[in-house]
Amino acid sequence: MESTAIAEPSPDAPPSQQTVVKPRKIFISYAHEDQEFAFKLRASLKEAKLNAWIDDDIEPGEGWSQRIADEIQDSTECIVILSPAAIASHIVEGEVLKATRRNVTVRPVMYVQCEPWVHIETFHYIDFAKDQNYEKCLKQLIRPPRQTLWERILPPGQIRASRPYLAIIALAIVIG
Repeated sequence: MESTAIAEPSPDAPPSQQTVVKPRKIFISYAHEDQEFAFKLRASLKEAKLNAWIDDDIEPGEGWSQRIADEIQDSTECIVILSPAAIASHIVEGEVLKATRRNVTVRPVMYVQCEPWVHIETFHYIDFAKDQNYEKCLKQLIRPPRQTLWERILPPGQIRASRPYLAIIALAIVIG
């Protein structure tokens, strides 16, 4: 049974108000210094029957940056493994920014204690570094992310807001 990104709408809803449920597809962004943990995490997610992608699936001769962009675009979630090496990596930061711009849910994982980038410092993260209980933290990642307020209130087919001010505007429109 494949896990889904969002809950099914009511079967009684008219077709124009039914949301297409997209299977969860997880893009894992990490610094190569953290490769051992990234591969362990992917294996655990796959064991939980989740579709988790990591950049070792890129074939020799394949366009690396285009493949990364395509995988992010096709994902419902981006797990970013945070560590000093990841924070120093422009590639990891670029992947996270790309995911954010494409409305992919970003789920930070603190692997080694560090100061996150300013654009995700307010995101709740799963703290593998502090907790030291891998299985407990993994269970949090396996649970699907909750729908945001604007995903619940905006009509299907509209681009969901990725910035708080757009959510406020959407809420104001709905409340009228």
